[in-house]
Amino acid sequence: MNRKGNTVAEGVVAAGLSGALYTTSLFLPAGIMTALFSPLPLAYYTWRQTAWTAALFALLAALIPAYFAPIGGASYLVQFGLGGVLLGETMKRGLKPEYIIGAYTLLSTAAALVILVVTANAASLSPADLVDSIAAEWRKAISDALGTDAGQAPRETLVALESRLEEVVDFLAHSFFGLTVSINLLTGWLNAAWLRRLARARGAKLDNWLYWRAPDSWIWALILPGLAMLFGDGVVKMAGTNILFISVSVYFLQGLAIIQFILTEKKASPFIRIPIYALIVLYVPGAPVAVAVLGAFDMWLNFRSRVVKPPADRGNENK
Repeated sequence: MNRKGNTVAEGVVAAGLSGALYTTSLFLPAGIMTALFSPLPLAYYTWRQTAWTAALFALLAALIPAYFAPIGGASYLVQFGLGGVLLGETMKRGLKPEYIIGAYTLLSTAAALVILVVTANAASLSPADLVDSIAAEWRKAISDALGTDAGQAPRETLVALESRLEEVVDFLAHSFFGLTVSINLLTGWLNAAWLRRLARARGAKLDNWLYWRAPDSWIWALILPGLAMLFGDGVVKMAGTNILFISVSVYFLQGLAIIQFILTEKKASPFIRIPIYALIVLYVPGAPVAVAVLGAFDMWLNFRSRVVKPPADRGNENK
């Protein structure tokens, strides 16, 4: 097969895999986890080929979820399909990590908000009313579930549990924007990290991300929203909560960079790395928060310089 034929075949495989990963989220609750990796095949294809060709295959991939749900196809294309193309292109151009992940987050968040507005208009609702209606459906489902499957549990316990769950639903509804940005931020980082692994496996020379840190001024995006969340009320509290979600996510990524740096410099074996990552990924209580705190305090304590002196030239990362 000639090179052109290989390019087409690789594109079809990338589109099929990407579309299939996203489509599982339409049928399986656990499918949301596979959907988070749906940008990766097209990102890798873009890194090897051209962005325009990859965009055409992203459109092809969108036909898979669109067959089952038209809105699913549109959502996939603008968030994950073209997001993957953007990841691959920015990585190929050698941009800094904040620009690579930031561009993906900006595109995915804008796409999510557009889809929200379109869906709300179709239902003759405002975006805020649509989010509130979804929250109301969740509250009703919680109430029905507790009423149906309560068993012999005391009535007081059920009332307290229902009230607590409804508070969580309300909190999530009011934090919709911050949660959306945070999820897109972490999704972009996750796919970029795996794309870098695939690229290095093919001998690519990549800039070292292990020294990445947020600008020192970003700490105010953590402190001020935190104060607004604790002491504010109404719109001020809601705005603080949403911004805080984003800031914590940024410092979570910085904390991950520190952990990866230490494990790499100490040449930690997989028997040490895997349990550490598992504690974080499986959301063991306190682990993600501890990672974010580690990232935030790095501004003052500079943990990586305590392990090894930063090189004058951070060069390429081939570890």
